[in-house]
Amino acid sequence: MTENTAVENNETKVESKEPVEEPKVIESKLITGTKINETDKAVEITTEAAGYNKDTLDITVEKGVLTVTNKSVESQNPEKEAVIKEFCTNEYKRVYRLSDKISVDEITAEVKDGVLRLTLPKVQAPEKRRIEVKAV
Repeated sequence: MTENTAVENNETKVESKEPVEEPKVIESKLITGTKINETDKAVEITTEAAGYNKDTLDITVEKGVLTVTNKSVESQNPEKEAVIKEFCTNEYKRVYRLSDKISVDEITAEVKDGVLRLTLPKVQAPEKRRIEVKAV
């Protein structure tokens, strides 16, 4: 039997029919397309990141909370004044509450071709081992 789970994303409610251990969005500014996938070994977050680069992105983890921010800066050219200007500065911020099943020390991020990919490896369960009993 499957169970309905939901992720609250500001005013948007996204429903999933399979129970997953996905990060819960707890704060969001400038909402972009985001996809969260779960495999046996990791949770993968993929989000649109057009115009973002490794120098403007700031990704932190503290007390089980993953925060992704980006401040896009408008390029300034004092020699040319724009006739029409449709570019603006935007601050992107997404905050996720992580499960205790995520290995926070092994989280990786890469940005390529306008897409940010975060890989959140799961804590691996210890293998079964036999414990020796000592006679005292």
